[in-house]
Amino acid sequence: ASHKTEKLKVSTSINFSTEKTNAVPMGQGSSAYRSLFEIANNISIVDLKDYKNKFNSLDNYFTPYGLNPYWALNENGATQKKYKFFGKAQLDYNLLDNLVFTYRFGGDFESSTGEQWTAKVAFTEDSFNDG
Repeated sequence: ASHKTEKLKVSTSINFSTEKTNAVPMGQGSSAYRSLFEIANNISIVDLKDYKNKFNSLDNYFTPYGLNPYWALNENGATQKKYKFFGKAQLDYNLLDNLVFTYRFGGDFESSTGEQWTAKVAFTEDSFNDG
């Protein structure tokens, strides 16, 4: 919105946005990113997609030092809800024909909540990877 007189112009803009994000945590621990580094180059990542298959599950995965990355992608997660309010108020005053004094004040206010979860890595007793 704005209003203008001969020498003064007052204007403002206000915005509001919401955002919801669903993601998978990355980094150390049982993340998909870290699990990719544990896969030998002669093993097809695509063939591991069925992470509930007995050969690709936690119990019988080819190495006890890593996790199937598809398990990490499907069993771990994170959500975030963000509410954002931002805008500005501005005054423009014409001092001369080619000289304008401008005062602008703006703000950006944000509120967010997030949740992150990591599934428990539990092996069946006496399975290949137990212990």
